[in-house]
Amino acid sequence: MRAICRICAILQPIKCRTVTMAAKPWSRDKIPRPMWMDYLSWYRRVMQVPVENGVAPARVEPEEGLLRLHVTGAAQNSILTRKLVMATGRNGTGAPQIPAFVTGLDRAFWAHSADPIDFAALRGKRVAVVGVGASAVDNAAEALEAGASEVRHLIRRTKTPTVNKFMGIGSYGFTCDFAGMDDAWRWRFMNYSFATQSPSPRGSTLRVSRHPRRHLGHRIPHRCAVDGAGAGHVGHHLVACHPQRALCGSGRDGVPVHPAQNLYTSFVFLSAGQGDVNLAANQVLLQFLHLFSYMLDAFAFSAEALVGQAVGARAVGPLRRAAILSGKWALGGSLILTTAALFGGPQLIALMTTAPHVQAEAMRYLPWVCIMPLVSFGSFIFDGIFIGATMSRQMRNVMFVSLILYLATILIGLPLIGNHALWLGLIVMSLARTLLMARSYPQVEAKARVAQDP
Repeated sequence: MRAICRICAILQPIKCRTVTMAAKPWSRDKIPRPMWMDYLSWYRRVMQVPVENGVAPARVEPEEGLLRLHVTGAAQNSILTRKLVMATGRNGTGAPQIPAFVTGLDRAFWAHSADPIDFAALRGKRVAVVGVGASAVDNAAEALEAGASEVRHLIRRTKTPTVNKFMGIGSYGFTCDFAGMDDAWRWRFMNYSFATQSPSPRGSTLRVSRHPRRHLGHRIPHRCAVDGAGAGHVGHHLVACHPQRALCGSGRDGVPVHPAQNLYTSFVFLSAGQGDVNLAANQVLLQFLHLFSYMLDAFAFSAEALVGQAVGARAVGPLRRAAILSGKWALGGSLILTTAALFGGPQLIALMTTAPHVQAEAMRYLPWVCIMPLVSFGSFIFDGIFIGATMSRQMRNVMFVSLILYLATILIGLPLIGNHALWLGLIVMSLARTLLMARSYPQVEAKARVAQDP
């Protein structure tokens, strides 16, 4: 299970609305924005989330250890709060970077990817797209699908990025430790992430690659694009897709993510099939699992570091001690979490939803959540052990088998015990992962013994 249980928070929207609404398939791999907005409105209504629209912040001032937020458009002029989250999106980190080489060009012939573009007007025309990031590829796809006669990507780099190395900054370990780094190390991390850049999403890439009228050109200086566009030799329209200018300046087998995505996608999907109330109750209870993962992940990260050090030193003794101690600490932590969920669960449920019918339904399935730490702490620790030993292939194989057992439990139990079968499936999956990785643990010690044998 580990931290990947958080994936369901991302995948839930698409699956839930497919069931609760009349199924309306879309041609792309992402939910259309109007449907996404409709889902958010539905979620707000079901979960009774207090939201105020049309309110703008004016300034923030400290006040006796709290924050005084002065606003306009609200019933009151100021709000006193303990914490303020500024969810400003990508635009909040800076501003669109307009390349200098377009200076002097008529705006009728070029646009930034952040601008509203009339793609229908590009039908039958040649379009040059500067850049190969997500926005560049999406704009190229829109132009091709609107009937552009040709789209050329003008790319300065020698090859197109294929690995999103920036994803690593979303890990819990990075988030916790980044603030404690000195400026030099923080700059190295961020500069490396910005320098390597991120590839476009797979779905966007496929939208472009299926068209024979698209061309990629690497190692092309942007001065050529200006001269060509100005003279009409490259194209009729130029789309500058430079990234945002930030305010701070400019294992082969992998972790088993896809089986986990399928697992938690199916959990949310099948929850929606049990009705809106069950769906809301399950979503509330899933937040318990997120909280559990933060504590148990701490022990897993410790095991990962200690085991990695022991395997690197080819020291079986320290490796075994690290595994045993991490397991003992995780067991203690799971007992604390189970106790907290047992006695504090009703209060937490009441904090997360004010809907009485959702609270009552969540209480029905709370016992499953209470025992989850006891049956899953082993899988957390073994995740850390196998990652520290760089044995992700075994983790992948175990995850596939566990997924099969989970689905079998769901298929058999759902007609018999309904929503209880979904939680039983999670229990079976966690136990299966623990037992199967325990069975493979001797391979970790064997790896540490390799250099010791004459």
